[in-house]
Amino acid sequence: MPIYDFICPHCGAKRDMLLLPGDLGEDILCPACGLGTLVRVVSAPASIPRTKGRAAGKTCCGRQEPCDQPPCHTHDSCKKN
Repeated sequence: MPIYDFICPHCGAKRDMLLLPGDLGEDILCPACGLGTLVRVVSAPASIPRTKGRAAGKTCCGRQEPCDQPPCHTHDSCKKN
């Protein structure tokens, strides 16, 4: 379910809301002032970084620098150990 950003045109309050599929978020009153109907605004998409199961900046054997002949592992066991 997507999360949308809303803003109140009356008081300027911002709010994130989780909407069900097909819900347009119409007629939602501002929780801050109770006067304005919230308006959905365009927001930046979120991204989830992908990792390969090891700490950032580390090789499969835990060294900071790259191995001499990548990949240094086969079948999840490191040749350096």
